[in-house]
Amino acid sequence: MKHFSLPAFSYAVPVILLVISSIFSCERVPKPDFSFLPNEHLEAGDTIWFTNLSRTSDAFEWDFGDGTTSTEEAPTHVYKLPGIYEARLTASNASGEGMVKYSIFVNDPTVLLFIISDSTGNRLLKDAEVWIYTSAMERDKLSAPLFAGSSNSQGIADFYNMEPMVYHIWVLKEEASGYWAYKGLTSTLKRNRVNRFTVPCVWFDNS
Repeated sequence: MKHFSLPAFSYAVPVILLVISSIFSCERVPKPDFSFLPNEHLEAGDTIWFTNLSRTSDAFEWDFGDGTTSTEEAPTHVYKLPGIYEARLTASNASGEGMVKYSIFVNDPTVLLFIISDSTGNRLLKDAEVWIYTSAMERDKLSAPLFAGSSNSQGIADFYNMEPMVYHIWVLKEEASGYWAYKGLTSTLKRNRVNRFTVPCVWFDNS
């Protein structure tokens, strides 16, 4: 009686297929990662842009660490209060899921605050228009301002998330018989502080 044996390569085929299957399976495991901007001098009130760097992922779950979440691939987010937040990204696909986290440091906002009054400082001016420029030339040409606002009932006009630099301003408060006006500039703002400036306006009558 003759005995037959299978060729040696027939045993190797299932092993090779198993190795190939394992390789493709490993490539499909989610590999989450992300970056964000700005990543320096971040302040409460700033808009943060998240860039999703995940690979082999089909779905995403963001947890920003302040009680809010998102399922967008690349969301934006605003932290309303200063603090240290742990932002997490969970990426998933048919093979499973993975998670990555980074700490985000959020500072106090840099605030530019004007207290607007008449020339004596005794009367606070409500609804005074405030135009902010980065140069005296732009201000004196009355170009479109970088920022614009108006004072509230306490004569206060404030602007948040400002750059720590010098600003040039026009202030105008119109009334029936004339107007209050002021032209000037600030000192260099201090980062992550409330920078207060008094604005004593001068009266000009219509004549």
